[in-house]
Amino acid sequence: LGSGRRQLIKDLLLETAILVSIAMVSGAGIAQLSLPVISNKFAHLPASICSIENAVFLCTVVIVVTLLAGIYPAFILSGYQPLKAFKPKPGAFSVRRGLIITQFVISQIMIIGVIVAMTQVRLLQSADLGFNKDAVYTVPGFGNYDLNAADALKTRLKQYAGFTSITLANMPPAANSNWMDVFYFDQGAIPSSYNIDIRVGDADYIRTFGLQLIAGRNYQDGKNIRELLINQTFAKELGYKDPANAIGHTLKIGNREEWYQVVGVIKDFTNNSLREHIRPSVIMPWRDACWLTCVRLTDFKMVEVLEDEWMKAFPGYVFNGSFLTQQMQGFYQQEQQLSLLYRLFAGIAIFISCLGLYGMVSFMAVQKQKEIGIRKVLGASVMHILYLFWKEFLILVGIAFLIAAPAGWWLMNNWLQNFTLRTEVGATVFLTAMIASVAIALLTVSHKAMTAALTNPVQSIQTE
Repeated sequence: LGSGRRQLIKDLLLETAILVSIAMVSGAGIAQLSLPVISNKFAHLPASICSIENAVFLCTVVIVVTLLAGIYPAFILSGYQPLKAFKPKPGAFSVRRGLIITQFVISQIMIIGVIVAMTQVRLLQSADLGFNKDAVYTVPGFGNYDLNAADALKTRLKQYAGFTSITLANMPPAANSNWMDVFYFDQGAIPSSYNIDIRVGDADYIRTFGLQLIAGRNYQDGKNIRELLINQTFAKELGYKDPANAIGHTLKIGNREEWYQVVGVIKDFTNNSLREHIRPSVIMPWRDACWLTCVRLTDFKMVEVLEDEWMKAFPGYVFNGSFLTQQMQGFYQQEQQLSLLYRLFAGIAIFISCLGLYGMVSFMAVQKQKEIGIRKVLGASVMHILYLFWKEFLILVGIAFLIAAPAGWWLMNNWLQNFTLRTEVGATVFLTAMIASVAIALLTVSHKAMTAALTNPVQSIQTE
C-alpha cells in the first residue's frame, strides 16, 4: 500500500513501546500493592515505590525492553518482501523456538532451585544436633541478676513433677551469640593458637539439654568445683583419637587464674547453625555467668507455673521466656525465605513460559491450519494431530532441560557450599524438574492443539 521501511520500523517500535509502557504501569501498581506483604515476609521496605531513582529506573527499563523486544520485528519483518510475508516458508520460527527454549531454561532452573532449597531446609530442621531442643523453655535474666534468688527458684521448681530437669546457664548449646576465648593446656604458659567455644552451666546442664557423655563423667555441683567437659572435636584438636585419653588433663580459659580438670567428653553438638563447622567446645561450672534459667517440661501448661514462680523470685521484672525450638527457627530464617522466594519466582517463570508456549502453539495452529485439515481428510485421528504439536514442544522442552540441568546443578551446588550439612543434588531433583516441565508444556499446548484438531476440515481447506 506504499509504506516505506522506515515508517514500518517506527510503527512497530511505537506499538512495542505502548505495550511495554502498559506492562510497566501495571507492574508498578502490583509492586506498590505488594510492598506491605513483602515487608512482613522478608525485610523492611519503603512504604512507597515513588522516588526519583525508581522513576529513572522504570523509564530506563521501558526504553531498553522496547528496543530489545522491538528491534527484531521492526528491522527483520519490515524487510520482508510482500510475497514472503503473505506466504511464509515452513520452519520460519527459529527465533520463536529460541525464546521458548530460553523461557523453559529459566523456569526449569527455578524448579530445580525450589526442590533443592526445600529439601535443604527440611534436612536442616530434622538434622541430629547432638542435643535435644524439644520442650526446653528458657528465661533470660537482667542487669543486676540475683544469683541467690535464682538458686532458690531452682529449688522450688524441682518440687513440681512437670519439670523433669532445671539448669542455670549462660546460653543453650546452640545460640545466636557465642563466647569464645583462648586456652592454656596442662599448666602451660603459652596460649592456644585458636579459640574455643565456651558454655557455662551447673551440673544439670547436660541432662536438661540431652547432651551425651561418651567418656568419663559429668562434673559436680559446688562453688569450688574445678572440673569441665569437652566435646569430641576439642579432644581431636588436642591430639587424642580416643576421647577417653583427654580425661585428666587440665585447662585454663582466657585470663582466668583457675585450672580446670577435664573429667568427661561429650558427643559433638551444634554450636550455632548447620552452616558452620562444629567448633571445639567446653562446658564448665562458672556460677557467676549463669543468668539463664532453662527448664525441660513434660507439659506445656507448666509454663504458667514457671512464670508464677519466676515472678515471685524476681518481682518487678518482665518474664521474657521462650521455647528453644522457637529461638532456633531463626537460625534458618534466611533459608526459609529463600525457599519461599524460589517458589514465588518459579511460579512467575513457569507462568511466563506458559504464556510464550501458548502464543507459539496458537501461531502454529494458524500456520498449520490447512495441513491439519488435509491430514484429517486423509484419515488422521485427533490423537495424531495432538502428537504433531506435542512432539514439537517436547523437543523444545528437552533441549531446554539439557541446558538447565548443568546450570541448575552448578548454581545449587555453589549455594550448598554455605552449609556443613547439605543435601545431594541427585538424579531425583532433575527427574522431578523434567517431569514438571513436560507436564506444564503438555497442559499448555493441549488446549489449543485440541481446538485445532477438532476444527472441521472444511473450514480449514475451503479456500484451496
